[in-house]
Amino acid sequence: TYDMAACLDQITNQLGYDKRFKEYLFDSEGGPDNPYADPKGLVTGGEGHKFTSREEFVATPYYINGSGRPATVAEKGAGYDRLSAVGENNFTAQYYERPTPVRVASEYATLLRAEDLLTRHHELNNVVVPIFDLMTAPMRRATMDVHFNAGMSQFPKARGFARELKKGEYCQSLHRLENNPNVRQRNEWTYNECMNGDFIR
Repeated sequence: TYDMAACLDQITNQLGYDKRFKEYLFDSEGGPDNPYADPKGLVTGGEGHKFTSREEFVATPYYINGSGRPATVAEKGAGYDRLSAVGENNFTAQYYERPTPVRVASEYATLLRAEDLLTRHHELNNVVVPIFDLMTAPMRRATMDVHFNAGMSQFPKARGFARELKKGEYCQSLHRLENNPNVRQRNEWTYNECMNGDFIR
C-alpha cells in the first residue's frame, strides 16, 4: 500500500532535512496533541501547523481526550470557536489543554508536519529567498528553522543579502534577538549552522 508519510519523509530527506534536523526542528516547536492559539491568536495544531479555516480544522481527525473516541463535527467546531476567540496572547500551547478536549492522532500530526515542511520549502524557494535550492544543506536548514518558527516576516533584509551573496550579513539577519534563554540557544544553533554552509553548492 502507498505510505504517504514515508513518501513525504523521503522527499524531505532528499532536500537536506535529515532525521536529526527534523527532530531538532519539531522538538523545539513543542508539538502538543491539543490544538492551541499561537501568540498571534491563530488556531494551531501539532508542530506549528496553522489552520487556514474552520472547515480545515473540522476536517482534521481529532479524538476526545480520555475516551479515545472520534470527536464529532460539533465538538471540533466548538473547539475551534473557543480557540479563535482568544486573540493575541503569551500562553504556552499546554495552557490550552483545558479549553477543548479534542486531540489530534499522532499519525496525522506526523503527516501534517511533513507536508508543512514541504510547504515552507516551496515558500522559501519561490518567494522568500530565490536562490534557496542552490544553498548548501546547512544554510537551508538554518533558513528553514527561522522560517518554520517565525514565518515570512523574518526575511525582508535576508532577501537583499541573498541577492548580494553576503553570507555573514545573511546569517546575522537570521539571528533573532530574544530574552528567552531557550530562544537564545535556538538562535545560536541557527547562526552557527548558517555559517557552516555556503550560499551556492
